[in-house]
Amino acid sequence: MSVTSEHERTLVPVQHLAEATHLFQLRRTFGAIAAICVLFVACTTTAMLLYPGGAGPTVTSHGYQFFVNFFSDLGQTRTQSGAVNYPSMLLFGVAMIAIGGAAAGFFVTFAHFFANHPTTVWGRRFNHISKVFGLLAAIAFACVGLTPSNLVMPVHLGVASAAFDLLMAATLLQIAAIRRTPGLPTALLWVNCAFVAILIAYIGLQALGPASTTLLGDEINVTGQKVIVYSAIAAIFAQALILRWRLLRPLAAHAAAHGRVVR
Repeated sequence: MSVTSEHERTLVPVQHLAEATHLFQLRRTFGAIAAICVLFVACTTTAMLLYPGGAGPTVTSHGYQFFVNFFSDLGQTRTQSGAVNYPSMLLFGVAMIAIGGAAAGFFVTFAHFFANHPTTVWGRRFNHISKVFGLLAAIAFACVGLTPSNLVMPVHLGVASAAFDLLMAATLLQIAAIRRTPGLPTALLWVNCAFVAILIAYIGLQALGPASTTLLGDEINVTGQKVIVYSAIAAIFAQALILRWRLLRPLAAHAAAHGRVVR
């Protein structure tokens, strides 16, 4: 007949509580990341409404023209027409810093989530390297909002290009890690593969597409930029919600065992 000590009887509930707390923190973080993605759309939309006017081929235009003005126009201190643009610039800066923080938070939190699943040695390596590239991409996105294109165009273009290149690398590595890890939501693969396909198309547009010196060329490049930016935001948003929902199941099981309700 075995004798169970008081310490042994309390160890399992304590371990379950610690695990449930960790899962709750992950779920809350993914929810915050999704909310920041919504904040990005709200800030940039408001910045567009406040933009005084002026776009590449049509310097004397009034207001923000969605298919003519680049996102970078929102971050200028002065528009092409010479008008002061501080309100839009501040909102654009806040949006880019926020989405940089969301991207960093996503890759770090996903790494914690990933660590709870059995995988191969290469799966863990790919996930770790993906986190590093994701953090570098997040820094680059934040820098986009801190480098007005009308003042430091070469730097602005450099960090913008680096942001998407680094995000591409992080996403490809994340796909490789997910494929080597059973038990992760298949939807994560679909979201990441769709984003990579769109990003490859955008890189092709940059390399082979028309210049922005004409109105048609400007509209094509601006539309491509809008598609890739919103796709990147949507990819982070969708994955955060997928993982938040996935974390509800173990939390619900733990809460049911203790007579609580997960919200």
